[in-house]
Amino acid sequence: MGGQTFRITALILGLTLIFILNPGAQVFAADTEHDQLIGKVKVIKLSTLKIQIKIKIPKPVQIDFNANGGKAEYATKIVFTGLKYGKLPKATREDYTFTGWYTTLKGKTKINEDSLVKISKTKTYYAHWAKAQVNGPPVPSANILKVNINTAGPKDLQRITGVGPSIANNIISYRSTNGKFKTINELQNVKGIGAKTFEKMKDQITV
Repeated sequence: MGGQTFRITALILGLTLIFILNPGAQVFAADTEHDQLIGKVKVIKLSTLKIQIKIKIPKPVQIDFNANGGKAEYATKIVFTGLKYGKLPKATREDYTFTGWYTTLKGKTKINEDSLVKISKTKTYYAHWAKAQVNGPPVPSANILKVNINTAGPKDLQRITGVGPSIANNIISYRSTNGKFKTINELQNVKGIGAKTFEKMKDQITV
């Protein structure tokens, strides 16, 4: 039987294991989901009627994901002790930016896709969030659709850097009293918009 080779594909604990066996050979089993080796396989006996193999499978562990006020792409995942976590769920929350999954609600260790699983029992990980900036830095004009200050309503006006609900209402009141803006520079006549504020927004507006 020394010249014969057998190829076996098996599904064990969610892992697809592919063995190419020769009598007395020692080969490897691969976790195809994470593209990594999970252990050596030693061929104990090989015959036409029975093949016996010995393999050490990493312990499966369930991870629960607590979105902490947001929504997670999925709530649980099975990982394996000693292997990488692999893909982690995305999370979303209105007015917040997702900063990652952590081992505790208040921080401690952040878990990434390449982190090694060191736990051996069910564990909960928590989403962490940062408050999204309402008025961030100016966006280059080439990458944005300019806001027409003669036709925009309150919501669209607040897309302009430095314009909140109060200034948006001031712009609309100015239009009602004085008519349409003839140039974007005229926006400096609106209460709350000075020269410095205008410099930050001038590339984002049109008439």
